Amino acid sequence: MYIDKLKEKYLLISKYNTASSLLEWDFETHMPKKAAEKRAEVIGEISGKAFEMSVSDEMGSY
Repeated sequence: MYIDKLKEKYLLISKYNTASSLLEWDFETHMPKKAAEKRAEVIGEISGKAFEMSVSDEMGSY
């Protein structure tokens, strides 16, 4: 069913956003200084993936 697939996609997007938020919090609070560049890359990758999923043609088809 479409609604089940849509819920599944939104759940996955939510998981990406949650992971990104946690990494951003760590970036701001406890992360070692030398890890900043790599952490920023990871945050960008995860956030970008969540955004791409949310605006994809597949999501628009629901």
